[in-house]
Amino acid sequence: RLVIEHCSGSVAGVIDLCTFDARHSRAEVGIVVLKEFRRRGIARSALSLLERHCFSLLGMHQLYAYVKTSNAACINLFHSAGFNTTGVLKDWLHTGRGYQDVCLLQKMNPLIA
Repeated sequence: RLVIEHCSGSVAGVIDLCTFDARHSRAEVGIVVLKEFRRRGIARSALSLLERHCFSLLGMHQLYAYVKTSNAACINLFHSAGFNTTGVLKDWLHTGRGYQDVCLLQKMNPLIA
């Protein structure tokens, strides 16, 4: 888990690389940006830095994320970073409002053919 720091020095959020699978060279990405720092490009910058680290330095094959289908802003963030929606998992998460679907978003390393 990495802290996302705003240029003011304030903590703006966190970005995670988890569920690392060395055999298949992939990992899940998670990102949370505090409400007061949203819509400033901070999440996009953090995602870009993490992606560069994973693809260029670690040579990973792919990154993926699970995002609630109701979270359009986050889906748009991943799409803007070149991730593709490759599936929808029905009733994947149980919340206080019942079950919710999630999108599976993936990005392959363009440096690996």
